[in-house]
Amino acid sequence: MEKGLGPWRVLASQIWDHPHDPTIYGFIDIDTTDIQEYIKEERERTGEKITITHVIGKAIADTLGELPHLNLIMKRGKLKQRESVDIFFQVEFGEGQLGGVKIKNVDKKSLAEIAKELREKAQEFKEGREKKMTKLIGTFSKLPPLLVKYMLRISRFLSYELGISIGGLEQDPFGSAMVTNVGIFGLEIGFAPLFPLSKTPIVATLGKIRLKPLIVGEKIEPRPIISIGVAIDHRYYDGYHIGILARKFMEKIEGYSTTK
Repeated sequence: MEKGLGPWRVLASQIWDHPHDPTIYGFIDIDTTDIQEYIKEERERTGEKITITHVIGKAIADTLGELPHLNLIMKRGKLKQRESVDIFFQVEFGEGQLGGVKIKNVDKKSLAEIAKELREKAQEFKEGREKKMTKLIGTFSKLPPLLVKYMLRISRFLSYELGISIGGLEQDPFGSAMVTNVGIFGLEIGFAPLFPLSKTPIVATLGKIRLKPLIVGEKIEPRPIISIGVAIDHRYYDGYHIGILARKFMEKIEGYSTTK
């Protein structure tokens, strides 16, 4: 049993069988006033197009980096601590088509480094230079639907449980957490499901930033608010652990104040 998880986590990992259905949903509202100013300054300083998506992904990674006993993966029914904090960013390629890129060791990288790496890898997808994933998707898409279902699950088992690379893809291709932004489609809030073929227990969905009334001191002011919907795998965390993660996450977000 991993340190700090408690006996309930051992039981929880056996009570629920993937994918019937351990998802916990919640959301959090964040005032982005200081974050947007911070992003503006960092863009000017680094020349990289840093966005709110990079900031949220970095904050999640920093949270898990400082709480390594909660950076988990389930293997053969047991929770294990991951060796690194990797974040899977979903990317829009045009006409609503989504793909994804995993960035490794996000807690050890700057926002500019994350933005640069994500931009370069996303460009590979857009230009068709990322051959492994596109080839694998093309192969599966040609199979009969029922066969695809079982082939995907077999691939998941071989990759995660036996450590066998499928189609040249790396093991654990989705990392510690996923981040997607539905705000680019005009949605103010959304909840993405846990991806059944991954072993990623956290999926954060960013909505569109919009003005909302907020109490600031003794006044009510319009502030740019982003709502983040979160899906969390209950086999990994319960309310106690989610509370720890949420407090640490907000601590990281508050660190993006230009007045610090």
